[in-house]
Order: sequence, then structure tokens, then C-alpha cells
Amino acid sequence: MDSPDQGAFGIPLTTGEVDAGQVTLAVAAIGVSYSGGLTSSGNAVAGTSTQGPVENLCVPVLSLIGEKDLQVPYDLNNPEIEAALNRGGNPDTTVVTLPGLNHLF
Repeated sequence: MDSPDQGAFGIPLTTGEVDAGQVTLAVAAIGVSYSGGLTSSGNAVAGTSTQGPVENLCVPVLSLIGEKDLQVPYDLNNPEIEAALNRGGNPDTTVVTLPGLNHLF
């Protein structure tokens, strides 16, 4: 699977199925799944994506939150992110607060 807008190519799918107009995709390594179906026009797919808990991530993680971020305050979120990654036992994680930056970096 590719996500060109995020510069990600060759993402290995755990599940990739198309059956009777229904599409199901999953990437277990990052706990993401998508389920959808063809729209009435037949030229697009609409559905729902979900992401599992941070504890389940088994890929390298870099979390960046700006010190002046009002949408995702670092002082509330960084400790929770670190605790979740530690619970999951992921050995390759980094959580960083970026001084002086907001949500838009």
C-alpha cells in the first residue's frame, strides 16, 4: 500500500480484500484498519479507519509535540504517550517536546 501524500510507499498490508464492493485493509504493525464500500456513484470508496492503542505499536516511534501546542498540550500528552509505549515494550521510541513551537511547527 502507498500513501503518497505522507511520502510512504510499500507499506505491507496484513489484510487487503475487495469483496462485493466492500474494501478491507489492515496494517497490523501500526494497528490501523480501514473498512469501506463503493459510494452510490461507484467512483469512490467511503468508510471508516481505526487505529489501535499506542501500546500495540511494534515499529520505531518518534513523537513530536510543540511546547506551545494548544491542541495537544505536551505536559498532558507526553507522559501518557511515554507510559503507553513503555507498557507495550517497544524498545525504539523517542518522545520530544519542541521548545517554542506550536501545533503547526
